[in-house]
Amino acid sequence: TQYETTACSDAANRVCADCTTCTGDEYQTADCATSTDRTCASCDDACDGCSAAGNGACTNCAAEYYDDNAGSCVACATCTGDEFEATGCQEGAATQNRECT
Repeated sequence: TQYETTACSDAANRVCADCTTCTGDEYQTADCATSTDRTCASCDDACDGCSAAGNGACTNCAAEYYDDNAGSCVACATCTGDEFEATGCQEGAATQNRECT
């Protein structure tokens, strides 16, 4: 799909360009139209792909984030120097946080 970047005039032909395609780490904020390009915005840092703005629109959670089973990606716990990891964080679509003891 294309949009018009320069209208046809007495001195020049119409100029068109390909519409921008949002990447997997972006979501569409405005559609490609007759004379305007599609605009995209970056997904929330907690997301590995998204469908809209905000943490609640993640298609998957990013590394070191887990799905809290309530529609949001939450940062995995970090064990301190005197703790060890008892249960690993299940990143992505899993609902398991890291447990430290």
